Amino acid sequence: MVLSLNRRNANDFAKEIFSRVPLAGADTHQYSTMSNDELVEEYNNYYAIVTGYRDKYVDSAGEYIGDEAFAENYPRDYSDYDMVLNEILPNIETALYNRDVSSAQDTRQYLDNWEFNFDRYGKSYGVDELRSRITTLNNQIDTLKKKGYDEEGDIGDAYAENQHEMYLKYVDSLAQAERAYAERKQEYDDAYAELTRIDGEMNDIKADCKITNPQFNFTEEELWLLDKYRIHTDYTNENIITTSISDNAEWVNTAHKLYKDAKEELSAVSQPQWTFSTT
Repeated sequence: MVLSLNRRNANDFAKEIFSRVPLAGADTHQYSTMSNDELVEEYNNYYAIVTGYRDKYVDSAGEYIGDEAFAENYPRDYSDYDMVLNEILPNIETALYNRDVSSAQDTRQYLDNWEFNFDRYGKSYGVDELRSRITTLNNQIDTLKKKGYDEEGDIGDAYAENQHEMYLKYVDSLAQAERAYAERKQEYDDAYAELTRIDGEMNDIKADCKITNPQFNFTEEELWLLDKYRIHTDYTNENIITTSISDNAEWVNTAHKLYKDAKEELSAVSQPQWTFSTT
């Protein structure tokens, strides 16, 4: 049971590292389709994440350990906490503020550090998402280079200066994304190696339990005869189930319960019948 639980946990861990994506609230495009009430509700939901982390990571006195200790000891969770506190919440405030201004010149700009600053927020991205971001940044850089914006333009040409600044921003972000990708890829490789090790151990156990294992001393003829009495099917019991909210420990415990129930059922139907009737 322990090995099975470890296997499921290792598999989930590897999958999470590979497919991790930033928090949905970081994308500011959705704010334009939300009502004021919905934005306020979104703000409250994300603020609850902040308080949840502060309630989770406490010292022996029950006090929040502080941002510095949080970042040092729990960098994965801190990345999301930092993104909520310093990107998502301020951007929701900006969305609400911009709806009350009378002139477009008075609107505030959204923060986009979560999308480009991978040194700070890279741990909120998984292998696949970082690979996608690297591809996008390379394409953006190539487009600007083809138009000559990799070089400084004429002084006073505001548009050219802006495009050159964007080029430098993308180049710096690409370097950060590649560093984050190398780190995440190593984490994934390590997690997958652990999963492979567990699979190897489980396969060894399965091989030892096979009826064809020489330690059971069955001859080829005996194995052929035994196979005639075997029914290859899955055993189910509608009273022993898991649900979508069952965690790995519950799943393994339920599987073990089903296994024991199947053994008892098999034992009952395998007893020799001492009586029979004819018609």
